[in-house]
Amino acid sequence: MCHSLARAKLSRVLGSALAVVMKRKPNGHWTLERCIDAAKKCETRSEFSKSSAGVIAKRNGWADLIEAFLPGQARMPSGYWTIGRCIEAAKKCETRQEFWRSPAGGALRRNGWHCEIEPFLSGAPRKPSGYWTIERSIEAAKKCETRQEFWEMAGDAVRKNGWHDEVEPFLPGTPRKPSGYWTIEHCIEAAKEFETRREFNKSSAGVIARRNGWLETIELFLPTTYYPSGYWTIERCIEVAKESETRSKFWATSAGRVVVRNGWHDYVATYLPKVERSSLLRCIYAITNDELRVAYVGLTYDFEKRMATHKTGRYKPTALLTEHFSTKFTQLTDYIPESDAQELERMYGEEYKQTYSMISRDVNYGQLGSSHRVTNTSIKSAALQCQTRTEFVERFPSEYNAARNRKMLDKVCEHMISGWVLKEPTDNELVVTALLYQTKMDFHKSSRSRYSLFCKRKLQYRIAEYLPSTAQLLAVGNSTGSYHTPHGNFISSNAAAKAIGISSSTIDTRCKKPDRIINSYCKVPKEWMGKTWREVGWWFEPK
Repeated sequence: MCHSLARAKLSRVLGSALAVVMKRKPNGHWTLERCIDAAKKCETRSEFSKSSAGVIAKRNGWADLIEAFLPGQARMPSGYWTIGRCIEAAKKCETRQEFWRSPAGGALRRNGWHCEIEPFLSGAPRKPSGYWTIERSIEAAKKCETRQEFWEMAGDAVRKNGWHDEVEPFLPGTPRKPSGYWTIEHCIEAAKEFETRREFNKSSAGVIARRNGWLETIELFLPTTYYPSGYWTIERCIEVAKESETRSKFWATSAGRVVVRNGWHDYVATYLPKVERSSLLRCIYAITNDELRVAYVGLTYDFEKRMATHKTGRYKPTALLTEHFSTKFTQLTDYIPESDAQELERMYGEEYKQTYSMISRDVNYGQLGSSHRVTNTSIKSAALQCQTRTEFVERFPSEYNAARNRKMLDKVCEHMISGWVLKEPTDNELVVTALLYQTKMDFHKSSRSRYSLFCKRKLQYRIAEYLPSTAQLLAVGNSTGSYHTPHGNFISSNAAAKAIGISSSTIDTRCKKPDRIINSYCKVPKEWMGKTWREVGWWFEPK
């Protein structure tokens, strides 16, 4: 067997070497004319320079001759960008951003010519350091028509110096409530003024009520609209779709939720407001397998490209699912705005969860942001619930990262116990903890530190049959039988190879040819010599 493996490996090596030799051009192939032809076919200069033709052209000094045939703008020689030429380039640019992205902008940054070229740049000039005083900020607030316009103009200085209270009375729109204004009584009064619950949830009162857990108390004062069972037919949903100004408003209605529940999206989509496809739009898709009863729901801006990525196996959660021959790839919606797509993904995820075992996220569908906002108050509240920094990062990763970025991590963790003081759990304690979860993924999500110790000490093989991974659960549907070894039973040769420490091909040979006599070519204990593989505990049991 060892000789056969050596021959197979040698053939692979020779085959790959032969392939390399076949792709290489013969000596003398790359003449100047052929290098020019190759330059014409390249889309970028970088692509040509990395090719064989580019290397030969550089070696032979043909770069100047081929320059005219390369795509894109030619690189200027050293010393070309003087201050005069940078000023001329600045006059031709319509926006400041266009100038800063040009080669002239790079030369300006390298040489520090900001003051000389600033008058020639289009748009509002940059304010000098120290320009924004509190008086100038107030004057700017009076001239702005919207709050957003003010925050884009002088917001950095106001936030940096803490002038919110002084500037607030001069800003347009609804004035900001003072700190401590939103009590439960004020939230109830505000709830009575809204026509829909969605409007209340987006308001300041709704945010404070959700943060403090007052929603159950305020529930009685929020408006409600109930429809009898069977009211929402497809005709009535279409009528609502025609009257909706935007898609997001339609999906926020009861009719939108019924459309998702009953799968009427294809019928209603033609009556919704049209939107052009762009990188800001998303579609919802599903990957399902009816035999395994497993599904994955996600969103993407390019369905074909995303499915190609899934089929290559690069995305580990769906790798084994996409390899199965009966797996289906379905586009559930058209390309819709991000906010609508995020809400629809959550709805479709809940619907599929009733029929399939989901390997996608159980919560927080959509990675375009969520209603949960991390504030300094939420960071301090989360930190007080934890005894160590490890517990903090495991239970509240968003708050932990925000605290670190805002340089307040040490302050909120003052009360925590140092990790060196705590005693590491024993092997038996780790095994007991692992058995509390159904899969390895659940164990990893709930306790990263213990899971790391669990894998580091190689304890997963002791309870592999009690704590399968998501991949192993999927592999059960693809496996053709059970591999019996002296080290235990496995559902695949790969799983056995990882646990035992030998190659999967060796596992297949021993288990699928159990009546073969063991000879001296095999690296096994001496007492196994002359016996069959079945006699020493190796065989394969088909389903």
